[in-house]
Amino acid sequence: MQTLADALLEYRRIHGPQTGSLVRDWRETLPKGSLWQAGSKCRPDCPRCLGAGWGRMDVPTWSPLFGRAIECPNADNSLAYQQSHDMAERSRLSLTALGYRWTTMLHVSHLNEAKRVVQETLDRQWGWVYLWGEPGPGKTHVLQTAVAECLSAGQPAVYITWPDLLDDLRHAISREDDTRLEQWREVGVLAIDELGRAKETEWTSEVELKLLDHRYALSTAERRTVTLIASNDAPSAYNSWLASRLTDARFFCLEVKGLDMRKAMRQAA
Repeated sequence: MQTLADALLEYRRIHGPQTGSLVRDWRETLPKGSLWQAGSKCRPDCPRCLGAGWGRMDVPTWSPLFGRAIECPNADNSLAYQQSHDMAERSRLSLTALGYRWTTMLHVSHLNEAKRVVQETLDRQWGWVYLWGEPGPGKTHVLQTAVAECLSAGQPAVYITWPDLLDDLRHAISREDDTRLEQWREVGVLAIDELGRAKETEWTSEVELKLLDHRYALSTAERRTVTLIASNDAPSAYNSWLASRLTDARFFCLEVKGLDMRKAMRQAA
């Protein structure tokens, strides 16, 4: 059975890569009439389901199949898809951000190095990237583009802010879900934005240690998982064990300097 990633590659070979400026709505890049959305189980131009991954049979009302949702025979049922779908639902990406691509990324010189080190880390499929600096130059945009690219290829990836990740774990605890932390520790690509923006408590420090130390071990010892982090704080702002991991010479630690893009867009408007 063809995987979702293979189907998307085939689609790109037929229709060519997306070009031009960043689209305001990711749906503008879909074939006309397609029902595909991020996490759907079928290719965007599937003639059976138009990308939705399911449909309904045209049968009489007395049939037991009437009104039932039927899975498209072209749908991808692989474990990789299921993980990607679960992560896509958990990822805090807007509909617009799901359409971000490297080829349509805003071309500003101060982001070239950030883009390069993130792509290099994703290509080798293990390691950390720590982007830090003043608010506004585009650190978040780089992280969101990386995750959107992974999801479009069927690779499990999540973008989330550090405060939202902590909230997700708090809710899991209230529901007595003891598997959630392990899911965050094991996801293939995890992009954490705004590290350092949550109030420091004994519990948040424990989560920070359990999550980041585990992902560090997976990258260094097993050469798997990618962790992308963005923050306003220099590595020296953290305790010694985390600072030493952020500045590990096998990884990338980059200060992003440049024009505040939010301020520039407000002035242009």
